[in-house]
Amino acid sequence: MRFKNKSWLAALVLICSVVLSGCVFQDEDAGNIKPKPDVDVVKKDDKNQATSDSSAKKEDTATAKRQLYLVDKNGHVSPQIVQLPVPESNTVAEQVVKNLVIDGPVSNKVPDGFRATLPAGTQVNGINIKEDGTAVVDLSSEFKNYKAENEDKILQSMAWSLTQFDSIDKVKLRVDGVALKTAPRNKTPIADGITRADGINTQLGNVTDVTNSDSVTVYYMAQNKDDFYYVPVTQRVQMDESTSEAAAAVKAMTNGPVGTKGLLSPFGDRVELASKPVVKDGVLTLNFNSEFYTDPKTKTVSGQAVDTLALSLIKNESNVKKLSIKVEGSQKVTTESGQKLTEPVTVPSVNKMGV
Repeated sequence: MRFKNKSWLAALVLICSVVLSGCVFQDEDAGNIKPKPDVDVVKKDDKNQATSDSSAKKEDTATAKRQLYLVDKNGHVSPQIVQLPVPESNTVAEQVVKNLVIDGPVSNKVPDGFRATLPAGTQVNGINIKEDGTAVVDLSSEFKNYKAENEDKILQSMAWSLTQFDSIDKVKLRVDGVALKTAPRNKTPIADGITRADGINTQLGNVTDVTNSDSVTVYYMAQNKDDFYYVPVTQRVQMDESTSEAAAAVKAMTNGPVGTKGLLSPFGDRVELASKPVVKDGVLTLNFNSEFYTDPKTKTVSGQAVDTLALSLIKNESNVKKLSIKVEGSQKVTTESGQKLTEPVTVPSVNKMGV
């Protein structure tokens, strides 16, 4: 296994055998843009609102997997999966927001190095999910008690945590019933609502010509003690008429994170696409050069590299539903953990907190 970060490379070369299958999140059909709720224990009511199914497996004290976007020790907002009890009366969306509050219900189970985002004492007065996919979240006045430098993290945490549900595309905020046109501290405009399109952990990247660039969200890796996890980063990438979004995103991932503490890339320095990406029947095919191999003799590739590609490129709102990996035109490729890539892959399960 290889990791690329200009300040961490030397320290992390020795960490080669970590297998990520034990620290992961999401169901198979979940995506890095709009993961679906656990359909076994959650249903939507007639108003398209995510609500609890209190009749589901009552005898087994039903729980469901939920994504909470928490802040890690380096200040990155990262999705972590927790098992939460199925609420009997409140909506699942309201339960998720309550668990984003510092000193909230799962605060004693959050792993070292992670923290919740909303100010301690914040109460959820209610959430109204409209038919157009807008979640109107009404919070108590304690919500205003945060530092200015945390404003983006708070907004991103709420938007990305709530839009894990199919019924929610956008989040609008109120405080004690009064709609917020701007966020309390830095006055970030939020009157039109906040969405995933606004980005997360935003950085400029290596772009020199901003006018000929576009934003993409890609995943890098980070380490917490002995575990690795994935962090989404929205960055500018150089685009022109001949460059597809998929090709630009792959280039950003293979180049590695730029000037961001604690993020790693599992790609080698000379990894690049050998041909243009092709999308057919919902399958995106990426054909890499031989540098993609971690062991050319056994045709082995990095499972972490495959995971970052799948997380970054398979999106619910796009026409890409699966990812096919080739190296120099051959699909006879195996990950270091033994997974054969002869068939297209879906979004992996990653970032499980074990709560």
